[in-house]
Amino acid sequence: MTPIGQCCLAVVICAAVASCGREATKEENRAAALDPPWFEEISRRAGIDFVHRSGHGDRFFLPEIMGGGAALFDMDGDGDLDL
Repeated sequence: MTPIGQCCLAVVICAAVASCGREATKEENRAAALDPPWFEEISRRAGIDFVHRSGHGDRFFLPEIMGGGAALFDMDGDGDLDL
């Protein structure tokens, strides 16, 4: 077997082993469904009004089709993320 073939075989074996796992029980699924959501949309309440516009209408390049982003970090050290 060639080195490339050995590498491909190793990747396939690793993928097969990684995909083996147990499924969640019905009780675990129910408990997960009852957990409160960990994310709450509060942008309007916080006064954040952002609409992403690319500026192009006829031809789209890669930067124009990507969405806008945001930076979250703890600027003042109070333990809460700042926007």
